[in-house]
Amino acid sequence: MAFCPRLTARRLGEIRCPVLILTGRRDMIRPRHSLWMAEQIPGAELVFVRGADHFTMLKRPAAYARCIGRWLESRLQPEGGLHMKER
Repeated sequence: MAFCPRLTARRLGEIRCPVLILTGRRDMIRPRHSLWMAEQIPGAELVFVRGADHFTMLKRPAAYARCIGRWLESRLQPEGGLHMKER
């Protein structure tokens, strides 16, 4: 997990729902792996939380909840449907 993602580009490329990859630059999953995953998933959005490590979500849940809330709101259309944001 920390050194080599065990996901294939083909499998990630099959994902067809909106995806938010929320991570930190000091996460045990290396930033380059998070970036690679985001590049493989069509329409995925990658957000680095400033100063975050692998357990920051447990230490600062409100910050993560805000990021997730903003991401979900950005996908709501006036008709109430969802759409995918292109990178």
